[in-house]
Amino acid sequence: MNKPAFTIGLLVYPHCLPSQLFGLRDSLQVANRVAELEKLPPLDIKLIGLQDSVQSVNGEWQIGCSTQTDDIDVLLVPGFFLRRRAELPKIINALHDEVHLLKHFAASGRLLASCCVGSFLLAEAGVLDKKHATTAWYFADQLRQHSPTCFVDNQAMLITDGNIATSGAMLSWVDLIITLISRIYSQDISRLCRQLLLADAPRTSQAAFMNLSLTRIRRGHFAEQVEALLDANLASPYDLNQMAAALQTSTRTLLRKYNQLRGISPLKYLQNRRMEQARQLLETSTLSIEQIAQQVGYQDLSAFRAVFNREAGMPPASYRRMVSRSG
Repeated sequence: MNKPAFTIGLLVYPHCLPSQLFGLRDSLQVANRVAELEKLPPLDIKLIGLQDSVQSVNGEWQIGCSTQTDDIDVLLVPGFFLRRRAELPKIINALHDEVHLLKHFAASGRLLASCCVGSFLLAEAGVLDKKHATTAWYFADQLRQHSPTCFVDNQAMLITDGNIATSGAMLSWVDLIITLISRIYSQDISRLCRQLLLADAPRTSQAAFMNLSLTRIRRGHFAEQVEALLDANLASPYDLNQMAAALQTSTRTLLRKYNQLRGISPLKYLQNRRMEQARQLLETSTLSIEQIAQQVGYQDLSAFRAVFNREAGMPPASYRRMVSRSG
């Protein structure tokens, strides 16, 4: 039998999402099937837990695990389900021992990767300090607050910084696993796996899926006032001086306070909202791309195309075709 190419561990813990845990495992098993066909060494896939058996918090599942991590080359951390943001501290406190395991594993220099809000466990372990990372876009602000020295990119689908990798929202585990297979084997093997899994090539951005209205949770009345002004003037030119005057503050104070509350500038918020509105119009209207650009505040069509392409990872016309096929 061929010696395993890599030994990959999947962290099993009481709160983890079974869809991600088993999706990761099953995709790796598909990779092993492709490796067998191509006469390549297989992956050794292990479920890792603190005990020989781990039961979910709701009692719906119980899984046998290995407690040994010495032979693990890569450790993958599935995310967990958060009904409310306020639940996060309680969940992290309950996973103190798992966090210690992650801190020890990362210190060895081996690859540690998280899916979705699994990034919060890495942050709690201190391994995201002064690192670039991503997470589910919906929880990016909270990760910034939890790990102030981490450079959080709420739009990236996948970020690798040294031996730490983080991926975006729920289904980004697919992008993570395809990228990992390519890294271990080759792009050709990764492509064969994608064909079997019906998976697209790894995406680079979550921006096309972001809906900022879902993130408007009260963290500071001032930020909401800024956003209300920007939302009411979505198609108007950005005027920081006028906005500061309306809020009876200085431009410098406005920028500082808003950034402290949201982690981005008001201009970036406006740009994100314009792109969000543009995506909605591409999905639901028959307006031309030029008309859509004008409706969201861009008189220069080439500038609109450039920003949309950068934020969504594809041109407006390609996005419209994509949502048309999926609809």
